[in-house]
Amino acid sequence: MLVPIALQVIGGMVSGGEALSYQFSVEAGESPSFDFNALASVFNLIGSVVGMILAATMVRLALDVVDGNEVSFGGAFSRINFGQVIIAAVVLGIATTIGMLLCFLPGLVVVFLTYFTNYFIIGKGQDAFTAIKSSFTLTTSTLGPVLLLMLLSVLVVIGGVIACCVGILVAYPVVVVAAAYAFRFLHQEPIRPL
Repeated sequence: MLVPIALQVIGGMVSGGEALSYQFSVEAGESPSFDFNALASVFNLIGSVVGMILAATMVRLALDVVDGNEVSFGGAFSRINFGQVIIAAVVLGIATTIGMLLCFLPGLVVVFLTYFTNYFIIGKGQDAFTAIKSSFTLTTSTLGPVLLLMLLSVLVVIGGVIACCVGILVAYPVVVVAAAYAFRFLHQEPIRPL
């Protein structure tokens, strides 16, 4: 979790100490200006991609836990189609951003309905677009349990943040494993923890 943050901080330091690489300003009597820093943008992009890869790896490890398989961080990388994970992340990032711009609530709906996208890519071997559709179908057909899972996950993460952010090191894996458990349970597949 710290690797993407570190890359973005390095990008901010390299770009002259600016935490954000994009600045938009309009002052009275002036035309709008947009400040773009390419080096900081490269570090932000690398940080985002690394974050996606590590999140997908956590999903693979969580599925291994609930499937009763040997859990190996190094071995998890070889069993993930990172191309499909990145395609799904880009598509969902665009959809969520548009949703957030449309009064915030549609963005939350996109996040909710596509919650299991990575689980379908990694756990079922689906391509990005099929996984998005499958997540939508699973979430809408089991609305109550998935909504409860999401609300409890948010509470667990908030609890981790409140615990001086150190608790997030426990909260995040718990949330990912809970989602993997729910994913298998909602598909009525066997769950064989170690």
